[in-house]
Amino acid sequence: MLPAFSFPQASVLFCDADRASLGVFRRKGTSLECLQFNSVALPRSSGEDAASPTAEWVAALSSLRLGAAAEAPLILLLPPHVTLVKHLRLPRVDARKRAKLVEFEAAQKLPCSLSEVTWDTTLAGEDGATQQLMLAAVRNAALMPWCEAVAAAGFRLEQVVPFPLALLARSRLAHAFKPEPELVLHGESRAATLLLVNTEGFALRSWLMATDHDRAANTTQLVQEVARSVLHLRAQSGLGNPTGMQLAGEWIHHAADPSLFAAKLNLPVQALPPLTGLAPTHDANAAWPELAGAAAGRLLKGHPTMNLLPAHLRTRQRRRGRKPWLTAAALVLLGAPVVPFLQFREATRAAEARSAEIEQIVAPMRQHETAMRRGLAECAELRRRIVHWQELRQRRTSWLRMFADWQQRLGALEGVWIDRLEVRAGATGELPQLEISGRMLPMPQVESLAGNGWAERAKALLQSIERSPFLSRVASERFDATQTDSLAFQLVLVPNPEEPL
Repeated sequence: MLPAFSFPQASVLFCDADRASLGVFRRKGTSLECLQFNSVALPRSSGEDAASPTAEWVAALSSLRLGAAAEAPLILLLPPHVTLVKHLRLPRVDARKRAKLVEFEAAQKLPCSLSEVTWDTTLAGEDGATQQLMLAAVRNAALMPWCEAVAAAGFRLEQVVPFPLALLARSRLAHAFKPEPELVLHGESRAATLLLVNTEGFALRSWLMATDHDRAANTTQLVQEVARSVLHLRAQSGLGNPTGMQLAGEWIHHAADPSLFAAKLNLPVQALPPLTGLAPTHDANAAWPELAGAAAGRLLKGHPTMNLLPAHLRTRQRRRGRKPWLTAAALVLLGAPVVPFLQFREATRAAEARSAEIEQIVAPMRQHETAMRRGLAECAELRRRIVHWQELRQRRTSWLRMFADWQQRLGALEGVWIDRLEVRAGATGELPQLEISGRMLPMPQVESLAGNGWAERAKALLQSIERSPFLSRVASERFDATQTDSLAFQLVLVPNPEEPL
């Protein structure tokens, strides 16, 4: 968890085997601006045993605390070889259940007890109903000496960031990723970090490198490990096949041959683009881009971040952040004058008098509004009655108009009459149906009843009935030609709801 109040600038400290680098960055719109960059050599003994920094190590860090670095909060960037990174896949649940699931999965994934490490998670991607989290942990025995040395050097430590997240932010600052995933490989003398990243998510893996082999053997081993890791990252993240690879890191640039990665992975390989527009005015070492990446996670939006600061230091930090506000609140409470009772009573009387004046003005307006509402209600009732009477009038004449329409249509056909008309009740929510039955004589010009004369007459009858404005459709029809002198028919008709009967 990050502090409740964020500063417009931040210092980032990175300690490698033999050198400490510190950069001060400021948010400038949607990008960063480097205000200061310094580096200092560390004693060789402390570089080999970073878990026990010496007084010379603390003195070297104190020399970096100059200018803007003395005021800005500090972000400690951990080297990749001290951080353990795991991948978690969890269902999408509420925050309370998610915290319990994350703690359970962390206890299962980490090789030691949770009380022995400081750990945190960040969202790496989403896939339907599941969420993918990055879990990072560092042993307290390795982390606490770093925090104590930084505090002894006079810095105000507020956040501890794992190296892979800084590499991710640095990659996104330098390169606009496409929807297709790409690989980013960072290699140093003691550890390597591989990212599979696109615009929607990321997956990563870090591993230690052998220090007793020559460069050629290390390069061969690194190429093989990258090939295995690509399959692992694809399976755990579901990002798909990478379309390219970018290399970063001092060891990679000096010892590794990009053609080996291109041949093994069958991908185009190039160097990760440098950060433009952010470079400090003085010389920067190889750790400079990752310092900017760690600062981006705190100062810019859209970059995943986490805090591996130990719990007791985080509690102390929150208390230190609240202390000025609590002190100011206490001073306000003690120094604020108590409102005199007489002044309060006078203000109350003035408010009551003003309320009485307003009531005298509002009362006639309220009565007028009530009368208007009553008149509008009466008008609405009159309109409802008029509509009802119009419907009654229309229904009284609808049957006569429908029979007149049928008479005109059946008369045009000649030789057609209706024997019976019956009204059927429809299903619930449906209109009633009309069932009519009658007979049809052959046309005089039709000589034989065995021909198509009946079919043509029946078709004409149906077409004429369907055109009636009082009917919406013919639900069913049945014709009986058993009698030689006439054609009996029975039709079930559905009335038109716009012309109610």
